[in-house]
Parts: sequence; structure tokens; C-alpha cells
Amino acid sequence: MAKLKELFGIDIRSLALFRVGLGLIILADLISRSADLRAFYTDAGVLPRAALLENPTYFWPVSLHMLSGSLTFQAFLFLLTGLAALALIFGYRTRVATFACWLLVTSLHARNQFINQAGDTLLHLYLFWALFLPLAACCSVDRGPDPADSKIPKQVLSGGTVALLLQICFVYWFAAINKSGALWRDGTALFYVFNLDTMVKPAGAFLLSYPGLVKFLANFTIWIESWGPFLAFVPVANGFFRTLAVFLFVAFHAGLIATMKLGSFPYISILGWAVFLPSAFWDRLPKIGWWRRWGSWFSGFQRREINVGSQGLVHALALALIAYVGLMNFATTSIEKFRPVFMQKQRWLGKVLGIDQSWAMFAPDPLLEDWRYSVPGRLRDGTEVELHGPDAIPNVKWRKYFNWMPKKNFAAFRSYYGNYLCREWNAGAPAGKELQSLRIYYLHETVLPNFRKSETRTELLWEQDCSIK
Repeated sequence: MAKLKELFGIDIRSLALFRVGLGLIILADLISRSADLRAFYTDAGVLPRAALLENPTYFWPVSLHMLSGSLTFQAFLFLLTGLAALALIFGYRTRVATFACWLLVTSLHARNQFINQAGDTLLHLYLFWALFLPLAACCSVDRGPDPADSKIPKQVLSGGTVALLLQICFVYWFAAINKSGALWRDGTALFYVFNLDTMVKPAGAFLLSYPGLVKFLANFTIWIESWGPFLAFVPVANGFFRTLAVFLFVAFHAGLIATMKLGSFPYISILGWAVFLPSAFWDRLPKIGWWRRWGSWFSGFQRREINVGSQGLVHALALALIAYVGLMNFATTSIEKFRPVFMQKQRWLGKVLGIDQSWAMFAPDPLLEDWRYSVPGRLRDGTEVELHGPDAIPNVKWRKYFNWMPKKNFAAFRSYYGNYLCREWNAGAPAGKELQSLRIYYLHETVLPNFRKSETRTELLWEQDCSIK
């Protein structure tokens, strides 16, 4: 049991860091999304609720954000989520705060799935598994200043700890399995990624001058995703190897942050590795008494009993669900022989609980299409204007939305973007300058070897008459 606890247990100080990090990421994400609150979450935006409910292919998960399409209601839910995140950061009524964060964040992501990216999925997955963990066991208002005679162990082992650790590893193992294409096998995958203007940062473009290094990084990506997580489960000198795994993956994700536009994914991934920090790591840090001093500020709050163990049924539920997640990941791999096909019919459960997932980043090969849009419009006085200027993709949410635009299964939703552009322009247009019509053009190029791109191809995706609501 001691060895099992060492391999699959989590230090309560690591859980405290994880809890605070989750709350901070939720707050940062809310601030980022608030700039597009009207556009992405209200009935006056690019995806009104009717567009989803009238679509026969839409799977309606549990989403409080679907109850109303008004800006006031959506702002209220944002505020409620922010308050829950603050409670989580400070560890006040931690179990209630964790449940509220999971419910509200999962609901938010379900409202407009066309703007979600891997980091969003990872965030609500972490919050789901956090429901099974004693996040308040250290550095929380619920516990108060750490008493000298505390009976709470430094490390806890439960179905929840096993599930969270495996969930983190699943991201990498299945990402590696899904990278089964020829470009990953010959080491040129990152060459194509770094040639995509919509994905690359200046540091990534700079690396193209060093093709040998780019090939090494592609091979290293496959290696670290395949074998890196196993370092955390080495049964000998586990504390050393766990710490090594943490710093290795932090460096890996720091490289992703420096070279590619991946939104919140690498930051949330780094937070996940915090739970692998072993007790030996924390024990070697200088003793910090700030929590004892600050904890006295919260002495007026009622202390709550912290249960670090799992009840039998809760323990079994967490283990059963992580087994389900593992099978579901196999059922959606790019390698057909690995798929337990019978599980694909059970995907509804994962969608209802918000634990549905598929880790196919740049898989089986990276996309080779670079793209941009042109949206010319005609005003009432005959003037031609361009509605899709250089600031039309201000963040990763809009980029994800435009990634969907040319796909066939998004065709039914293009008119709502057209209507949104008409409304936004005409809301402040003077007489004679109202927008009468617009066209949405998709301009795309294929990345070719030797730093070349194909000729730009232009497709007309949609024509909008602004007089038609």
C-alpha cells in the first residue's frame, strides 16, 4: 500500500497549488471571454440558441447558459462563475465552490462549442476530477491555519487521485498514438506547423532556418508524449523521477508557448503537472510561515472537517469513470485496430458529464492549409467596404470559430455570422451608410515543401442580404 500511495497519491500541498491555479485560470479565462460576451453567448451574437435547438445534429448537453440569450443573464452567469473561482482560490466552502466551478465552466463551454479548444476541454476535465479530491486539505479558509497536531496526512491516495493522474497522462499517450501520419514519422510535421501563419509565433518561424533542430523537436514531441508520463511512475526513487517529469513537461509546454498560438492549453497543462510534485519536493523548500500569519485573518470563519479519503462508492465511481475515459479515448483513436468500437455508442455519457474527449492535436498529421477571410460589404449609398480587417481575429476563440467556417457541417450556421455583421454595422451607422449586403470569402493556401505555398484559392462561403433577418 505504501508503494501504491507513493505512485498514485498526491501531496496535499500540490493539491493546494492545483486548487489556486484552477481558480486563477478560470478568472483569467472569464476576463478574456468577456470581451466577446455578446458575440459568442447571446442571441444577438454569432450563435443564437435557436440555431442550436433547430439543428438536428446538435447534442444538447446540460448548459445553464442556454436558459436565456440576453446579455444581462450571460453577464450574471459570468459574475457567478467568477465568485465561485474566488471561493476556490481561497478554499472557502471548497467542495461547493468546486462543484459550482465545474457546473458553470462546463455549461459555458457547452453554450458555444465552435470556439472551444483543447485548453477548454482540459479545464473542465480538471474541475470534474477535482470533485473527488480534498482540495481544502492545505492552505484553505476551510481548514484555517495548519495546526501542529494535524491528523491530515501529507499525501492522499484515493480513486480521485488515481483518476486525475491518469487523466493527465491520457492527454499525452493518446496524442502520441493519434500522431500516426507520414509527416510525424519522417520528422517534418513541425516544419509544416511553423509555416502556418495562423498558428506560428515569431520564435517558431525563426526555427525554420534550422531544419535539423525542427526535425529533432518533432521527434522529441513524439518521445515525450509517449514515454515522458511514465517517469512519474518509476517505482525506484519516485520523488526524483516525478520531479524530473514535472520540470521536463513544464519546459516542453514553455516551448509550445514560445513558438505556437495554442491559447490556454499549454498553461493549463503546466498546472496539471503541479499535482505530480512529490512530498520530497515540498519538504526541501524553505519553511514558509505566511499562511499561519494570514490564516489568522480568517479565524472568524467556521472551520470545516476535511475528509481526505474517499468513501467506497465514491472511490469506485472515480475508478469506473477513468476506466470509461480510457476506453473512450481508444475508441476515438486514428488507428483503427486500437478501437473498441462498442464504446462509441456510449459517448453520450461523456457528453452529459462533460468528460468527453479526444486528443488529436496536429494528428494524424498537421493541417496543411493556411487561411484568411475577406468579407466585402455594400452600403446603401453604394460604397464598398471590407468588414474583415486585420483585427477580425483578435484571439484564439475567434480563430477557432473561423476554423469551423469552411467545414460542411458548419454551413447551416454561416448565416448567423452574416446577420451578426449586419446588426453590428447598422447599429451605429449614419443614414445612407447602412450595410445592405455582404459576402464571405475563404482564401486558403496549401503549405508545400521547401518554404513554398500553393496559389491562393478563393471560395465564396456565404452571401448575406442584410434586409433579411
